[in-house]
Amino acid sequence: MKRMDRNGKYTPYLYLILAGAFVAAALALTLVYLHGSRGEVPVRIGVLCLLLTAAAALLSLHYRSARIFRRDYDDMKNQFIRAQLIAKRKARLAEYFDRVLRDAADIIFTLDIDGYILKFNTGAETILGYKQHEIVGTPFSGMLLDAADSTRIFDAVLKQDRLQNSELKMRAKDGRVVEVSLSISEMRDERNQIFGMVATCKDITEKKRLEQRLLEQNAKLEELAITDNLSGLYNVRHFHAEVGKAFTRLKRKLYGTFSLLLIDIDRFKELNDSLGHQAGDVVIEKLGEIIKGAIRKDLDAAFRYGGDEFVVLLLDTDPQKSAFVADRILERFRAYGFGETSLSIGIAAVEDEDGEETLVHRADLAMYKAKKNGGNQYLVAS
Repeated sequence: MKRMDRNGKYTPYLYLILAGAFVAAALALTLVYLHGSRGEVPVRIGVLCLLLTAAAALLSLHYRSARIFRRDYDDMKNQFIRAQLIAKRKARLAEYFDRVLRDAADIIFTLDIDGYILKFNTGAETILGYKQHEIVGTPFSGMLLDAADSTRIFDAVLKQDRLQNSELKMRAKDGRVVEVSLSISEMRDERNQIFGMVATCKDITEKKRLEQRLLEQNAKLEELAITDNLSGLYNVRHFHAEVGKAFTRLKRKLYGTFSLLLIDIDRFKELNDSLGHQAGDVVIEKLGEIIKGAIRKDLDAAFRYGGDEFVVLLLDTDPQKSAFVADRILERFRAYGFGETSLSIGIAAVEDEDGEETLVHRADLAMYKAKKNGGNQYLVAS
């Protein structure tokens, strides 16, 4: 009989048992032989020796089996204890991550492969106002201000495995718009199969509000830098920039022509001398309002050129159409009746050889001719 131990080697105890049995059998046969020469066959002695040998062998086998059983039992017990410890560690780790997920201040949620919400953390409840039982099982698109964003997000995740720092707008339970920076990635099982997605959203509503406020303030500062405070029109520095752009666009044939109106207030000095500078300021302020109301908001531009002079830049406008604008300004200014004041307006349409200086000069000459003729009129430069 051959036995192997757990390491694949023959057990040395078996060899000892077989050796003992052989010795006992030899002893029994010797006794039989010695007593048999005298005519006595001690069968009982031989049988007894064989029985004792068998008993010793059985005891040895039992002892060996008991030791193997004990060792296997101890190994199984140790494996069981280790498995219990590992299970406890995993449970504590899962509880820890669950607590982190639950108590995180940011919005964290998971989705199934169809885009329905599986889990919703406390941060999400706090920011969006939904309780977990109200939102779990509903489509992710339902939380978005623009439902089409969900398709864009899912397509990006399927192509790249994840999407990071994508800004979008979510709708809170009370109707508020919450702007978030979303990062989302796939969740895979042990077979590397996608079974859902996990998303983290950082609330950037206040950040975006501050950014927008900063943009508005910067725009206001830029506007103040190019605006005349009294008339509300652009200042002369901005005029030089805009008329330069007009010539550039004309060269690129973005429009066929443009015209310039140069406006001067007649007898403005007399008004200031008789009624004071405050009255003069009112005239300038009202004239600024009149000019603004007489031009196209998104195309034309008006400027305070200095003192009581104003310039209007009429893009894609010929002299005839410019005359209509001049008439409108004259008529509205007369309606206010600012004492003996009136307006003299010179109109110049751009010509091929013109630059800024020559264009302004021609409009200025036309304006002085109108003033020399008594004012309260316009003239077109020849």
